[in-house]
Amino acid sequence: MSETDAELNTVALPERTGNVHDYFLGVFQHLDALDLPEGDRLLLKLGMIAREIEDILGPNEEERCERYESGRHWRERLERAGFALTPPSPSLTQGSNEAITITVDRGYVTLHGAGTSLVAILHARPIEG
Repeated sequence: MSETDAELNTVALPERTGNVHDYFLGVFQHLDALDLPEGDRLLLKLGMIAREIEDILGPNEEERCERYESGRHWRERLERAGFALTPPSPSLTQGSNEAITITVDRGYVTLHGAGTSLVAILHARPIEG
C-alpha cells in the first residue's frame, strides 16, 4: 500500500493546520522543482491538492474524508492487526535522484522530495499462526 506520509488525521486542528502547512509546502516546492508545464503544475496544485487541503481543514470532523497518517502509524496499525511488513523490493529502494530521495525505515519505503517526506510504501502479509 502507499499512503501520504503526514500526520493529518487524528491530531487536533491547530496541530493539524501546522502539519498541513509543513507537508503541502514541501509538496508545492517539490512540484515547482519538477520540469512540468505550468498548466499541469497549476492543475495539480489547484485542481487536486487545494481540494485535499480544504477537506483536511474545512469540514466538520464527521464529514472529513482525507485522513492521512504517517508510514509509522500505518506500520503500527498493520502490526496490531496481525500483519508483518515484508522487506521492500530492491527496485523500490533504488533510484534516488535530485528530485526524489528514498529511505527505508523498519521495513517500509519513504519517498522524499524538497526535504519533505511525501509517500510511504508498505508491503505486509498476515502473520501465520
